Amino acid sequence: MSITITATPDTERRAVSLVVDAGTPGSTLVSLRRTDANGAADVRLPILPSTFEAFTVDDHEAALTGPIEYEATIVTGAEEVLRENLVKSPRGATTANTDGYGVGGLGELGASPATGHAGTDEATMTWTTAAAGGGATFGFGRPGQQDITVESGSTITASLYVRVSQTRDVFPILRFFNASGQGVGLDVQGTAFTAMPPDQLTRMSVTAIVPAGATRVRIGARIPNLAGIGSGFSLRISAAVAERGDHLLPYFDGSTPLPGTWARWTGAANASSSQLYIPAGTEQRASAVVSFDALDPFTWILHPAVVPEDAVRVTFADWSMSRTSHSTQSDVIDRPDPIVNRGPLGMRSGSLEAWCEDYTAVRALEAIAAAEETVMLRQIPFPGLDGYFEIRSVAPRIERATARPGRVRWTVTLGLVEVQRPSGPLLAAPLWTYGAILAEHGTYRGIRDSFETYRDLLLNRETA
Repeated sequence: MSITITATPDTERRAVSLVVDAGTPGSTLVSLRRTDANGAADVRLPILPSTFEAFTVDDHEAALTGPIEYEATIVTGAEEVLRENLVKSPRGATTANTDGYGVGGLGELGASPATGHAGTDEATMTWTTAAAGGGATFGFGRPGQQDITVESGSTITASLYVRVSQTRDVFPILRFFNASGQGVGLDVQGTAFTAMPPDQLTRMSVTAIVPAGATRVRIGARIPNLAGIGSGFSLRISAAVAERGDHLLPYFDGSTPLPGTWARWTGAANASSSQLYIPAGTEQRASAVVSFDALDPFTWILHPAVVPEDAVRVTFADWSMSRTSHSTQSDVIDRPDPIVNRGPLGMRSGSLEAWCEDYTAVRALEAIAAAEETVMLRQIPFPGLDGYFEIRSVAPRIERATARPGRVRWTVTLGLVEVQRPSGPLLAAPLWTYGAILAEHGTYRGIRDSFETYRDLLLNRETA
């Protein structure tokens, strides 16, 4: 999957830094969601261009305790080829695409339909006489028939599934050839499977750097010692993959995609290389989970939609909140019980008593209350207690420390009423652009006359 989301907690700023990469230009964002101790919500976003390849955003509203999970959903803007299997016939098994050599007995080539990995055919090499000793190799990429082309100096990782009818040591190999079909260098051997049990389908792999002068490669399974092999013994191979790079990845071919992807042959089915890809306009998802560590157990009050860094730090002293039902009850004559019209339970209202570090913090709280904007409460001690509130009152007072004459502590009681999360520049909210504002107001001077401050412009709040 090409889309990725990277989430990094920024303890200093109490934010999670997010990088969302669609993998292709021209992509569009469907949603960016957060799930944490406070519940699930869209991540507050800046105004994004209509299409993008990648963007970054800081999330200042995530819970400060517990795991935080992010999920991005994106519609890709362009087709992206994820992988290419260079083996031209990984599904079928014929004498045209497989080859055996160094058999040490008469090895007859054949096929076993749909018995290999992922329903592929198994290519079989069966001994019709007892082996005379030596070793044997059986592989895909018969020179001159269905060449597996490679580039000198590149890295290639190949794998195939192997099965034997009698316990044997087996290892995977790569054999390189030049344009004339002559061998180049020595065979590259992968990790051996010692005493592979009979009839066990086993994946084997090998990685190598293509030697100078090589243009083609054969992928095979080798039995180094044929001693004791009698008539009827078989070596089977299936589901071969050869890819550029040093990563061993799950098998695929042009008819066998992986979950969330598409697959195709670059030419004729089972006679050409194959590609794993994501077409343009495909909805893709990615997720990431992070959590904060080593934060001081303070509480922050801030404007989430405007300047999240301008938060006031306080310490919980007291918390008193209640929720009132919106149900109504009506008494009826000659009826012992009332008629109840049930309504939802209201949101929280009450007071927060907090200790401020100094009078400067008190004034900052008063400024937040005077801004006529929703505030957010973020705190550490109680997961799930965060919320969005309107400040109804601010009542500061001085508490003198009796045990330490001359020392005071500023205490502020905030009257709070919980409200729904403010929209602000959220993905789900209608977003404005300078072009749209200009078209509505005619001139930039008209914009200046309509919005008293830049903050009002950000919130699209015109001057009365």
